[in-house]
Amino acid sequence: MIYLIRNKDTNWGDWSDVLWSGFAPHDEESNLVYVERSGPFVPPIYEADGNLIFTDKAKECYNTYFPNSLIFPYTLEKRKIVNIDWQSWNKDEFYNKVIEEVSEPEDIIENSLHDDEIATSIGSLWLAKTTVSIHLEVQKNSKSENPSDFIFLQNSPQQEWHFMEGIEYKAYFISSKVKKWLDDNFPECFEVYLITEFKEK
Repeated sequence: MIYLIRNKDTNWGDWSDVLWSGFAPHDEESNLVYVERSGPFVPPIYEADGNLIFTDKAKECYNTYFPNSLIFPYTLEKRKIVNIDWQSWNKDEFYNKVIEEVSEPEDIIENSLHDDEIATSIGSLWLAKTTVSIHLEVQKNSKSENPSDFIFLQNSPQQEWHFMEGIEYKAYFISSKVKKWLDDNFPECFEVYLITEFKEK
């Protein structure tokens, strides 16, 4: 079985993506990915700007179970890590105070100062790459928000791949073994959706 993964929903509305994953763009000169995000909390594994990112702990654990199934080409420059302990916030207080100070969710990081101590405390962040891409059938007219309802495999893989990237729909996909590994080790990271093979009606 193959599953699509999405970052966990924090239930913070438009602020969810920024608080959970921050930013991971490519540097215009070096073309290397760098990180701008909040700390001290960092998900062990998450996706930001289409890039898959692992902490040291998650990388070590993953390689123990699935050696050589992902490439970790380099650690990411932590260009801006800001001290935002959002998990301890009271939502009502946040909306009353913080939203008055910023106009867009990304401003909460862009308008804050880099914190060296927090950046050091979160350890290394690794870019993860898969060499496996899969073709998908995407029903663009679907009104469902559940990927299981509108994304399908064009063909089931002939061998078991553990991490895959979609071609027609940009997302990451995992095997049932990786799903179990996530459930056992890092259940807080992703929403997971079963993706089945497309069948003509």
